[in-house]
Amino acid sequence: MKSPSYHHGNLRAVLLDLAEQRLAAQGHENLSLRDLALAAKVAASAPYRHFSSREALLCELAQRGFERLGAAYAAAGVAPDPQSRLRAACRAYFDFAAREPQMFRLMFMTDLVMRANKTQNLRIGIDSFETLEGLLRATMPGATPLAVRSRMLVLWSLLHGAAVLLQEGQVDHLLLPGLGLADVLEDILARASGS
Repeated sequence: MKSPSYHHGNLRAVLLDLAEQRLAAQGHENLSLRDLALAAKVAASAPYRHFSSREALLCELAQRGFERLGAAYAAAGVAPDPQSRLRAACRAYFDFAAREPQMFRLMFMTDLVMRANKTQNLRIGIDSFETLEGLLRATMPGATPLAVRSRMLVLWSLLHGAAVLLQEGQVDHLLLPGLGLADVLEDILARASGS
């Protein structure tokens, strides 16, 4: 039996869309180029014309996630003052993690992202970090770059840690009547801003 091999107008986009659907449904662990080729009804070798490896595909997916997170930050940028913009961006980060948990996990697979950034000269995740840092800097007029970076690391650690704990179901049972996630986020922002 001949393997399916009809032509897609944009196989790269089709494979990425299929991969993203499977990522959302089952995580990255079982994602394979061979299965994607089967789902796209193309020859098993066809995906390799667009992605040199499974890791290259995962990097592209992570980049898609960071682009969406960046768009959420941009939407937060319309708030009227620096503190409100920072709060809106942090809320967007938190909401993204809750809305797209598998994508969020993939985006922060340290091994994958760090290796790709080094070996392929990519900036996966770096622009996202710098955007959030810029929003924080606007709330710290006159602060040194060192002070801003230090505060940013505190903010990101608290924000990311809370998002991961929430995803893993480690927080729900600790919330009490009158203490919701919005309160936790406000406390994170207060601690990060030093107030």
